[in-house]
Amino acid sequence: MNSKKPGELDETLTELNALKKKATDIIKDLKPFTKEAFEKKFTDKQSGQSLSFHFQEAMDGLARSQVKTHLTYKNALASLLKFFKRDPLLLEITPKSLDKYELWMLEEGKVRKKKKKVIGTAGNSVTTVALYMRVLRTIFLKAMSADAEAYPFGDGKYEIPAHADRDARLSVDQMVSLLKYEADSDATEKARDMFMFTYFCFGCNAADLCLLKYNNIHGNEIKFFRKKTQRKTKKKQQPKQIIVPITSEMRGIMKRWGNKDKSPGNYIFPELNDTKDALQERAAIDLFIHRCNDGLARIAKETGILKLTLSYARRTAANTQRDAGIPYHVIQQNMGHAKFSTTEKYLGVAKTEDVRAASQALVIPFNKIA
Repeated sequence: MNSKKPGELDETLTELNALKKKATDIIKDLKPFTKEAFEKKFTDKQSGQSLSFHFQEAMDGLARSQVKTHLTYKNALASLLKFFKRDPLLLEITPKSLDKYELWMLEEGKVRKKKKKVIGTAGNSVTTVALYMRVLRTIFLKAMSADAEAYPFGDGKYEIPAHADRDARLSVDQMVSLLKYEADSDATEKARDMFMFTYFCFGCNAADLCLLKYNNIHGNEIKFFRKKTQRKTKKKQQPKQIIVPITSEMRGIMKRWGNKDKSPGNYIFPELNDTKDALQERAAIDLFIHRCNDGLARIAKETGILKLTLSYARRTAANTQRDAGIPYHVIQQNMGHAKFSTTEKYLGVAKTEDVRAASQALVIPFNKIA
């Protein structure tokens, strides 16, 4: 001990006490305790931060126009915090805890309400579970390598469930029932028409439908780029333009529900206006989807269709093209996908007759064998 520098020794002692307190506080809150978790938390490494910290960093990095993605991250975080009943460290989230979270989501994660009164619980869909898990996986990948020991996803660890609605499409008979349906109100007629317009546009999503303007009409075609693809496509790559031939049915729908002012800059369907900011635009699109789905649910009940939402139009359009023998690369272009692997996710199981035809194509003509 150097008695000539008592001031420096006092400062050192203060720093050591602060470090001791920090370590004690971390140990107290770190359950279960592991050496790795303590080290990362003590040294303030990214993966030692709380779940909320990482989510907030990710949400802050989202573009203002990515309102839907921002809301998805927000909802995923709220769900995870509700399950854990606290704000856990990233390193505390293990494959075992994710298995428990998935089960909780499917059985108890969603509370049904009517007029602000809780009327029971109903589990979330597998699709919602998969969506939140993919968000969480993205959070982990931003904080650590997929090869890290603490990374909870992958082979031998937690596997994100596949989408449950791979066959969420309408059959030919169901499409006929939908077309023959006699609407008893403007709400159900508009819902049916918007479904059909989306279907005729190769299953474009609701946002792209709402964003269509009269200057997207070129002669007898509608030409547009998917909003989602434009954002994700690299600057050096040209996004795929979707070209939709305008059918007589589409013209009838535009006449019934379209904007009466057909100025080039006006939206075809008056769900939006240029004064809306990104949040208002997203809210208007969500309201449009909600109203359409309400009408489609009523149609489904009256026609005997098990389930019907606006999103069914996209998968139905993809599979109808496939069943008609349209080349896969054309379907990919019509859906505006940059990669075929994305298109592939929309295509259900091949029809039995197609499988049989493929089998027959493999038959060797024995009479030609010498």
